[in-house]
Amino acid sequence: MTAEAGTAAGSIYLYFASKDAVIRAAIEASVDRIGALIEAIPADGAASDAPRRYRRAVLTTVAAAERTPDGVNLFALAVQGWSHAQTDAATQAAIAERYGSILAHWASVAQGWGLSPARAEAYAAALGAVVLGYVVERALLAEPEVEVVLSALDE
Repeated sequence: MTAEAGTAAGSIYLYFASKDAVIRAAIEASVDRIGALIEAIPADGAASDAPRRYRRAVLTTVAAAERTPDGVNLFALAVQGWSHAQTDAATQAAIAERYGSILAHWASVAQGWGLSPARAEAYAAALGAVVLGYVVERALLAEPEVEVVLSALDE
């Protein structure tokens, strides 16, 4: 990381208190980036197929964010972050807060389609499970392509 930043290993600690803080900052930045992309997706609550179209838009958006413009694999970083969160409570709390915010956004979108709060939360949880599963499979196996997942979900 320091080599890519063009700095000495020790100088990074001028900005971060610990290795855990560096990892947490990288994870927070990547989740915030993807979260902002997700929040920018229009909800389009008028059509009866809005949940399907929204799900497609979310997965397509997440798939497009797999790598940053400079080539960082955000999906691999996510898996590393989830692993790190098992031993670092602050990282776990940061991930949980951001993921909870994304789930709340999805539930709000679903309520805009007329779903009850309980049904909207269930939709958000299901969408979250699909997105997280997709991210893990792409990070670990480099497959499936997003269209394969979307086609299977549409059947």
